[in-house]
Amino acid sequence: MTQNRRQKQVARLAAVQALFQLEANGQTAASVIHEFKEFRLNQAPPDQEDTRVDSSLFSLIVASVDREIRELDIKIEGVLAGGWTVLRLDPTSRALLRAACFELQGKSVPARVIIKEYVDIAGGFSGKEETAFVNAALDTLARKFRQKEMNERAELGG
Repeated sequence: MTQNRRQKQVARLAAVQALFQLEANGQTAASVIHEFKEFRLNQAPPDQEDTRVDSSLFSLIVASVDREIRELDIKIEGVLAGGWTVLRLDPTSRALLRAACFELQGKSVPARVIIKEYVDIAGGFSGKEETAFVNAALDTLARKFRQKEMNERAELGG
């Protein structure tokens, strides 16, 4: 795995943690971003460079999710079964789905990469059932936002 890819993975994990904290403590996005950058991110010793964070990606995800939270929640609720709302989800899944939904709206990272990254994060916090739910929800969101890309991948067997 390249160092750049690892830094993006760590940024996504940190973004989910920051979004959880933002909601749990009622802090502003700016204060959480500052706290993470000042005290948590890139604190690894030089011999553990692979744990460094892409701080630009981290900041982009946290600030954008905070700014677009209502729109993201509506999109997420569109893929939830049985009339569930985002607020009915556990806080970790809520933070994770919001971050992934934001990223899936862009085009710079392949949808399958985004799905895999966030499913891996979900697996670190939850059991198999919740991880499967996250995978299904993200796959459905990806098909809504990137139908052509997802169809092309399916035709190629991916």
